[in-house]
Amino acid sequence: MRKILTFLACFWLLPDACLAAEAAYAPLNDSASFQIAASMKLGAAMGEMSKPNKNGAQKEAFCATDADCEDNEKCKASSCVNVCSPSPCSSGYCLSEGNHSYSCVACLEDGHCSGNQKCSDNVCVDACSGNNCSSQSKLCTTNGNHGYTCYGCTGDAACANDQKCDTTVKICKSLCPDSCPGQFCEVAGTHKAKCSGCTSDIGCGKGEKCDTATNQCVLACTHTPESCAAEIGGTAADWYIKETDEGCECATDKKYVILADQHPNIRYSPEKYKRIKAVKDFGNIKFGTLGGYIEKESNLSQTGNAWVGCDSSGCALVGDDAQVYGNALVSGGGSTDYGGKEDGYGGSTRLRGTAKVYENAKVLNGSDVSYCKVHGNAVIHGATVYSGAPSKPSYPGYYAANVNGYNSADKCDVYGSAQVYAGGYVYGKVYGNAIIAGGDGDKVCHASVGANAQVYENAKIFRCGEVSGNAKVHGSAIVENTLFGVDGNAEVYGNARVGGKGNVTGNAKMYGNAVFAPTESNGVTYLRGTAVMAGTAKVNNPSWSGNHIICYGTHTSGVVAWQASYGNEHKVCPK
Repeated sequence: MRKILTFLACFWLLPDACLAAEAAYAPLNDSASFQIAASMKLGAAMGEMSKPNKNGAQKEAFCATDADCEDNEKCKASSCVNVCSPSPCSSGYCLSEGNHSYSCVACLEDGHCSGNQKCSDNVCVDACSGNNCSSQSKLCTTNGNHGYTCYGCTGDAACANDQKCDTTVKICKSLCPDSCPGQFCEVAGTHKAKCSGCTSDIGCGKGEKCDTATNQCVLACTHTPESCAAEIGGTAADWYIKETDEGCECATDKKYVILADQHPNIRYSPEKYKRIKAVKDFGNIKFGTLGGYIEKESNLSQTGNAWVGCDSSGCALVGDDAQVYGNALVSGGGSTDYGGKEDGYGGSTRLRGTAKVYENAKVLNGSDVSYCKVHGNAVIHGATVYSGAPSKPSYPGYYAANVNGYNSADKCDVYGSAQVYAGGYVYGKVYGNAIIAGGDGDKVCHASVGANAQVYENAKIFRCGEVSGNAKVHGSAIVENTLFGVDGNAEVYGNARVGGKGNVTGNAKMYGNAVFAPTESNGVTYLRGTAVMAGTAKVNNPSWSGNHIICYGTHTSGVVAWQASYGNEHKVCPK
């Protein structure tokens, strides 16, 4: 190896050098041989033998390891080359990190990023990132050339002294007049406006209004409980003042007030009754509706939809200790006279005594209810005639429906879907779908239900039919007598019919399709005792005349014969 290196040296160097080397020959070590070869290869003979190393000392260009190169170089094929040339990165850009190493990054300068980005720490970020717009109370937008622009405002500091920032739209606006709506405005300092006086109600506080004569705010509310009562009705105790955005308004917890100075046009005690007026919407009643007349507030509930009202024929009267509540309606007038004789109450529907009308019940058109309960969906129709009645009163106003418990309201009770029409008088219990509708032309008579009697289910009482005592009429039975009816402990039900001048009494019963309707002109026939008529049995237009009795037996078909006759003083069954 030494010989080869010596040969190469002599080949390239001058002969004198070779001779000198030969003369001064000493055994060459490997390191010396290497240096000679390196010098020859790199053109040391041309003055390029060495260069400064990283410490400023001369260093050979030939390398064996990265340590022989600059920090941004590496040793490749015994030569020092830049670590990033050519780029070793498959994407992005090569960044020399010293110590002969590198990394692949997104960018080295702004130009490596899109127009709305900049290169920060070798990463492309929004050009507004880290901007100082916020310190100016402004917004930031990129300019497309790796830079940004501050605009608009996020606070007053971004605006001129006579402006303020509208943070809703992010733009500066003049302080005046927008800072003082409804008032006079002037700039009074940096971003500050001074408001004074008023130009409209908007410039005033809650409960105030603008006096445009003085441009000063004054109290908007001029209402008092007394003024509310004078303007709307009732008394000062009915009203209180409620604040609103516009000022104030009259308010009450009641649904109606009493107009103490308005009385009905009637003959008997008109001053006793005072008119009512609705002061809120409820049910079918609207604010301001004038109603009928009551004696005191306890007559009509202030809750629910109950009402005492009027129709085209007149207004209802409620007095004494009568009560109307729930969703009940007591309303209307109607002609309640006979032969031109007035009744003294102007045809009014009347509720008096301890009568109670409640739930969904209705008392209408000249009805007279006292000491009785009317509830459920029951209707008292007053002077209205039932279209399905076999005979109707000639003067329905005179025969207007009358429901009266005569100081015994626990016995008088109309409820369910029962209905009482003109000519109907009720003192007992009527319920279910029962119908009471009396009258027989010009004849003075009523269809009546006595104090202890009961009519219910789908039963109907017409003409002059009477149900009294402890009698019961129910099912689909019909009582339509021209005289008498059903009394005692008798019971009529099913499809049985009682009419004419017949009287079902005692413990007698009728049911099935039985008909008991004797029509003799000079007598009355009784079904009494323990007699029973059922099936198709009948007493209808019999051949006999005078007063007769059917006392016993169960009769289910054919014409039933009388079993005893009697004079006016002997109306009992024979022993």
